[in-house]
Amino acid sequence: MAMMRRVAASVPRATRAYASLAEVDPTLPSPDFVSPSWKSVQTTRLSNGVTVVSEDSMSPMSSVSVVVGAGSSRETVGGTSAVMRALAFKATTTTSAFRKVRETELRGTTLACTGDRETITYSAKFQRDNAASAVELLSDSALNQAFQSWDVMDAKSFLATVGEDVGVTDILVDAVHTGAFRSGLGKSVYCDSFRLPSITADGLAEFAASNITAEHITVVGADIGHADLVALATEAFGEVATADAAAAGSSYIGGTETRVASSLGSTQYALGFEGAARGSADVASAVVLEKVLFGNGVAIPYGAGNATIKVVEAVGAGAKIDSFNLNYNGTGLIGAVLSVSGNARAAVSGFAGAVKTVLGGSISDADVARAKAQASATVLEMSSAERAAFYASASIDGGTPLSPEAFAEAIEAQTTASVKAFAAKVGASKPVAVVTGDIDDVPFYDDLKL
Repeated sequence: MAMMRRVAASVPRATRAYASLAEVDPTLPSPDFVSPSWKSVQTTRLSNGVTVVSEDSMSPMSSVSVVVGAGSSRETVGGTSAVMRALAFKATTTTSAFRKVRETELRGTTLACTGDRETITYSAKFQRDNAASAVELLSDSALNQAFQSWDVMDAKSFLATVGEDVGVTDILVDAVHTGAFRSGLGKSVYCDSFRLPSITADGLAEFAASNITAEHITVVGADIGHADLVALATEAFGEVATADAAAAGSSYIGGTETRVASSLGSTQYALGFEGAARGSADVASAVVLEKVLFGNGVAIPYGAGNATIKVVEAVGAGAKIDSFNLNYNGTGLIGAVLSVSGNARAAVSGFAGAVKTVLGGSISDADVARAKAQASATVLEMSSAERAAFYASASIDGGTPLSPEAFAEAIEAQTTASVKAFAAKVGASKPVAVVTGDIDDVPFYDDLKL
């Protein structure tokens, strides 16, 4: 309210009833939001196969991510990738952990490490003038890990006692992957405590050497000049060796049900189908279909008669739906996790039945138009960090990324016919179901006739 009063005080008294007609004081900041002026995304492949991707809006703050192909799908010992993440920014063969902390604090740089089934990502956010030191720090952390016994012990102790921040929905989606792919992408992205004794410093070093190779490294920059990033990446990664073997993909299998009783106070039911492969023509269709099926997971009053309501309202009041649409090398996974308190049998039956109806072709032009608007809005409102992650995902193993704006155009180009065609593909795959909570109140997979 204080801001409203200050603005009103600066407007001439005679025009206060006609704000839209009043002259704008040029000394006041414009109330209109002006989005960053992103330059075109640029991609360069170094001679050894390292991919460099960047985009610049001339912001004084920059970010760089080094994405390496060392996700859980490449493990031979379960949990190795999770321990690698826990070891991020520890001592390397050239730099102590103390020095890393000291340098980042002095320069105001922030570091992060994340991972999934295909990659581990080392990221830094920093002032634009500190790009050289940030890239050097990231490359050192990714390429020169020392795997000292005490650091490995500390990382394993952390995972055993504190662990990663994992919610019930994350656990169910992880289990859906196991049922969908069995091996490869079916391997858990997390590390169970009983696996930790099998993970050794030598095993970690071997895993890193086998998977952090040039063709599996992507350097992604946001708000940094492309020529500058290429020069820094060439210096940091230009000598990394290239492996002869390409990464093996996973095949979707599906057709499983997992039931685990628990006393969570609510029931969670996950349902997954084969989705779109990364880089395929179906990626945009998958984004639209996800919104057609599940919208934003919230039932809209007085909105009966569209596909989203068929799914969301079918579960009843008080339920929540978290959808997922994941693209991988050669395959994908699409579905949702239903969380419900109370009558789980009715909610799950309604949920599964509505999904089956939509995948069977009950999709209207209005459904697709609404879904495209929702999907495009999600893509176009990406932050700088989200844009960088978007490019990193599309660039894995040498892929060529589209800008969010170009991808939004691909979404807008989808038709009801193309979405229905992709829905038919999804519906033809064998679904995977995972349920936890009061499982006695949930119908079995076969009873739902999915």
